[in-house]
Amino acid sequence: MSAAFTLGELATRLAAQLEGPEALRLTGLAPLESAGPEQLTFVKDVRHLALLARSRAGAVLCRPKDDVGGRPALRVANPRLAAARAVALFRPLPPVEAGRHPQCSVAPDARVPASCQVGPFAVVERGAVLGERVALGPHCVVGANAFVGDDTRLDARVVLYAGVTVGRRCHLHAGVVVGAPGFGYEQTREGPVGFPQHGTVVLGDDVRIGANSTVDRATFLATRLGDGTAIDNLVQVSHNVTVGPGVLICALAGIGGGAKLGRHSVVGPQGALAPEALLGEGTILGARGALASHQRLEAPGKIFMGDTPMPLEDWKRWQIVRLRSGRVRGAGPEVTPAPDPAPGG
Repeated sequence: MSAAFTLGELATRLAAQLEGPEALRLTGLAPLESAGPEQLTFVKDVRHLALLARSRAGAVLCRPKDDVGGRPALRVANPRLAAARAVALFRPLPPVEAGRHPQCSVAPDARVPASCQVGPFAVVERGAVLGERVALGPHCVVGANAFVGDDTRLDARVVLYAGVTVGRRCHLHAGVVVGAPGFGYEQTREGPVGFPQHGTVVLGDDVRIGANSTVDRATFLATRLGDGTAIDNLVQVSHNVTVGPGVLICALAGIGGGAKLGRHSVVGPQGALAPEALLGEGTILGARGALASHQRLEAPGKIFMGDTPMPLEDWKRWQIVRLRSGRVRGAGPEVTPAPDPAPGG
């Protein structure tokens, strides 16, 4: 489903300074290279202005002082952010189609308002409560006594275990599992002994979880994700973790039991926090970065890289040293590979 807007309407919706005909009708947003005369595009920085000169786009989102050659423009402080909001306007999510599919299963004592959409083979177990306009995709399971807030969407095969809470306007993509038992074991001579996980999971409002990611229930209390947190695909959030509001966790990251992530912090792709580690407010742990157990990293606005995290600029210098010393294999013809270690070395 797509929508169309005039340039004037977009200026109002995006709080942008308008340059050009208010009545110009636009049907979508596209990259500079492929945008047509009825589409909006955007330039993030001065490097894209040369591409804009060759673009067929009907109008452009740009910064206040960008020279766009007289092209109709919407000027904003952050064109990429405005572009994201424009895409949401042009291509909103499909509306919830209220009703229950004949092949769904809803427990007699579950509370499912008439405004909800319950898809084929979806299951709502005893005592579960859904808010208004909740959408359950095919094969979803909402466990016993779980709660799902208003306007939340669960795509195909999402599983909410018993007793978990999901806030309003959340979007859980296909294959997400919330509330599976945490991985708590004591190792003995006879083998591992599982520590029962009887806590729960609480997701705040406006949480987004990508496909096939998992959030485990706590041992006693609650694993918590704050309002506005966004999690990418294939992420593991372990038991007893506390994630502040507005946190970003990228694909393939793993968050160990009891770890804490401060508000607006970021974990890059394949990043890892060991149990009880702390990533402070606004701190960015870059791709494949790692924090050891009980390690604290608190530096708002700064980026850290590496399995022994160091500031980004220091990490770049270290990579140059490694390249020049031949300690990085396959880095290029100018690098001399390090010899293999001797057997047993």
